[in-house]
Amino acid sequence: MKKVLLGTTALIAGGLAAVPAMAAEPIKVGVGGYMQQYFNAGHFGGTQGNNYRTPNYRYEGEIWFIGQTKLDNGTTVGIRIELEGWSQGGQTAGTSDTVDEEYIFAFGDWGRIEAGGIDVVSYRMFYGAPNALPGYGATQYNFATGSATGTGANGGAHAYAWSAGILGVDANRINYYTPRFFGLQFGVSYTPHITANGGAANFAQANLAATCGFLGGAGNAPFCNAGQNAYVNGVSLSVNYVNKFGDFGVAASFGWDFAAYDRGIINSGLQRDYHALAGGLQLSYAGFTVGGSFGWDNNGLISGNENLFWTAGVMYETGPWAASFTYFGGTRRENVAALSGTGGAIGTDQVHIFMLGGTYAIGPGIKLVGGFFYEAASGQNQSERSDSWQFLIGTELRF
Repeated sequence: MKKVLLGTTALIAGGLAAVPAMAAEPIKVGVGGYMQQYFNAGHFGGTQGNNYRTPNYRYEGEIWFIGQTKLDNGTTVGIRIELEGWSQGGQTAGTSDTVDEEYIFAFGDWGRIEAGGIDVVSYRMFYGAPNALPGYGATQYNFATGSATGTGANGGAHAYAWSAGILGVDANRINYYTPRFFGLQFGVSYTPHITANGGAANFAQANLAATCGFLGGAGNAPFCNAGQNAYVNGVSLSVNYVNKFGDFGVAASFGWDFAAYDRGIINSGLQRDYHALAGGLQLSYAGFTVGGSFGWDNNGLISGNENLFWTAGVMYETGPWAASFTYFGGTRRENVAALSGTGGAIGTDQVHIFMLGGTYAIGPGIKLVGGFFYEAASGQNQSERSDSWQFLIGTELRF
């Protein structure tokens, strides 16, 4: 807003003051989003040797409501709300939320700040193995690694391997990003209270209070009781470097996540402070992009129950065409039977996933997609093992 000189002391005392003149336009909201749909068919081998019918139809989409305005001082202020574009299992109890993210933001020469339900900076600033299959991939994806072929009992897939850690799930937090200096940018997130979800069973607090620290609508947020075996004061730190040297491009990132464990009087003795880290690199030239990533995560558990992951991939793009080959590898150590998931056996789970895909843009925001997905998983018993593959065809629409 424009700076306006207030009246003299006498005028203020008399109740008179100048009114700021606003040249900025009110926030106007526009609509965007996407829809990804796939038909998959193949073979699933594993999980107690049962036979399965593999053909399935999967889709995921979102509608984005985005609005912003630029103030007279150069700062842009806006809002973003992401509505899930799928039926959420009929809205039955325990299904996912219908709004994925909702937050306000502001940015200018001083950097960018975001506040609300949003991912941490280690996720938003992450670079890893490239992938041409919309919704799939080894780092950031909609269709988790187990959704195409594999068994959920194997902990090696690590559902949150796309960034430094589980803080990546949408939660109420504040993010700040510095301006970019010579290709470098730094980011930090703060999350007061981490509420676990179904995808984070080993990270869940013993006394799950889903509304702790947040209440939608006009009500006040409830207080969070101390000593509830919950994870609190989450911090995410990230840095990335993005630059081009002629036709050669480079993008690299590194992130670290932490959350303190607020131990209760009665606890399992298995949880501890949460630590995770991840790094990634992409190099691009003449339509080719190669890259990979690595990461480590202690799952918020005692020593000996960590995850490791590593990825690699290559992608080529020319005109409307794009094709890629991507690999994901992961291990999960389990030294306590109570933490070993469905398998219930101490040991190390491993998984190797290979993805081959291609897309063709038939119009602005419209892609035809085809690919192949193979997973080999090993563990202590049949429920953690699989040897599975699927072909998939689909579309992606963006608007």
